Order: sequence, then C-alpha cells, then structure tokens
Amino acid sequence: MKIIRKSIKAIFIIIALIGLFSSFFGNIVYGQSEIDFKTTDSFEIPNTNGSINFVVNGTCEKANLENNKWNFISLKLNNAQNEEKLSFKVSVRECNVTITSYRFYNRSIGRDTVKRARLSYDLVGAGIQSFDLGLDPDRGDWGVRFNGVYVAENRGWSLSSDGILTVTGVTGNIILSYYGIPDSNFNQSFINQHSVVIIVIFITVMTITFSIAIKTRKKGADLRVLSQVFT
Repeated sequence: MKIIRKSIKAIFIIIALIGLFSSFFGNIVYGQSEIDFKTTDSFEIPNTNGSINFVVNGTCEKANLENNKWNFISLKLNNAQNEEKLSFKVSVRECNVTITSYRFYNRSIGRDTVKRARLSYDLVGAGIQSFDLGLDPDRGDWGVRFNGVYVAENRGWSLSSDGILTVTGVTGNIILSYYGIPDSNFNQSFINQHSVVIIVIFITVMTITFSIAIKTRKKGADLRVLSQVFT
C-alpha cells in the first residue's frame, strides 16, 4: 500500500510540474508573438514601388504582405494615446507613407457608444494609398485633411462601398478621421445623420468661392491699372 501511495504522489507531482512548465513556456511563446519594429524598418511593396514606415517604434502581433497589401494585426505605436491596438490593411503605389500617429477609441454620445478613429501620415510622392481600417462606412462619416485643410470626397480621396479609403495625387501630411454615427441618429433626418460631411462640403464650397472672388477682384484691379497706363 505504501508503494501505491508513493506512486500516486509521484504521479501528482509530475502532473503539477508538467502544468507549471507548460504555463511557463506558454508565456514565453506568447511574449514572442509580438513583433517589435523600429523607425528604420521599412515595409516595402516591390510590385508597386511603395513602402510604409513609422515615425516611432512599436509592436504588432503580425505583419504580412499579401496581394500587394500590408496587413497589420494589433499594432501599437509607442506614442499611442491609449492602450487600444489597431488592425488595418494598407497598400501604396509610387510613394512612401510614414505613419505618424493614430487614435482608435469609443466615445459616448448620450446613451450611444460610437467608434472614432484618426490616422495621420506623411507622404512623399504623389502616388496612391488605400487604407482599410475595418470601419463600417454605413455607420459613420469620414473627414480627410490634406496639409491641415478639410477636403470633400472625390477631390483627391474616395471611399468604396466596403469601407476602403483611397487617397490619390497629393503630398504632405494627410489625416483620416472617422466619426461614428449614434444609433439614435438613424431615426433622424439625412442632415442630422451626415452633419460632418455636409459641413466639410460647405467649407469646401465657401473656400472655392472665396478664392474665385479674390482672383476676379485681383484681375479687375490689374485691368484698371492697365487702362490707366494706356490712357
């Protein structure tokens, strides 16, 4: 009986040690699943002559190139404003993208919780960039700024039905912003649902109108000066 009890005790000890070592090595493997990247690392797309860099160091669980798109899973930059990680796909053609910051968070509006996102990047080369942040285009509006100026859709950027935002033919700093629509707004008018887009369109129209007015006024002033010279 003593031999049996000792054998059972030894078996329990072995099982406990196996569990301990499994947990230990599991934590090591989990820790190694995060990939560290630095500002000097370049995620290139040879077929399209494009590349993606980051202005600060960071980590991600996975980064793979497929169909000329880089797929980043659970990416976190060291300058991120919160702990939430970002998963997205990006493709670039004939340009270099340097991602400077992002913010991806939930915001409470009344009784509703909506998604908000912001991605900023610097661009060298007037090529094409396409971003898929996994955000539903029917549940929010996009705002895009080129070098600090809001630009209406189809004036350098476009949005596909499946939520892929594409920027074309610009350089400098680009900021992509997503404003989730509260559930309560879906029972309201079109104007209330899409107030962000309407405001951006209004600002764009006013900017163009103001620019045309200044040019027309300047042209009229030049003509008056010429008429005075030749009279």
